[in-house]
Amino acid sequence: RLSSIKNLGRLGKLKTLKLNGNKLVRLRGLDKLKSLTDLHMDRNELIDISHLAFVPTIKSLHIRENALGDMDKCGLVFVSLTNLSQLYIEGNPICDTRDFRLRVLENTRIKKLDAVEIKSYLRHYLREIKRKDDLEDIVNQTTEDYMARLEQQKEQKMSNLEVLRNREAELETAFQKYR
Repeated sequence: RLSSIKNLGRLGKLKTLKLNGNKLVRLRGLDKLKSLTDLHMDRNELIDISHLAFVPTIKSLHIRENALGDMDKCGLVFVSLTNLSQLYIEGNPICDTRDFRLRVLENTRIKKLDAVEIKSYLRHYLREIKRKDDLEDIVNQTTEDYMARLEQQKEQKMSNLEVLRNREAELETAFQKYR
């Protein structure tokens, strides 16, 4: 089982590379494969795919069941792969992020995501869901801020009331002495 990829320079005309079921953590050295269009890296231990950005010829990418967890880094790579039309990525931690599909589909050339044909109405639907989720987040955050402000005001009023009660007690004591 491979833990690194080396000596690929002589394979410049290679179109398909299948390295499923290894122990690969990062994808380095693939930039020498100028004709690579189909890459299979399922069931490895990938945590970083940033070097794929240097292989813009990739059309089909299989990276299922790895350890990809940084949606920002992966999103940049997916957008940079201008020929990518098929992406198989299920079984990675990033798949559990909230707007994962929408972020992946920022690359409008992707036509198939995990064996699902991507139609324009699906992209539109995902954008609508994200918009609704964003609105819900805004409402929740505004409500939390408002409630926190109310709590602060309540505490301030309670503090002021305590000061007034103490002042009243002092005045009552002073009045009692005066009588």
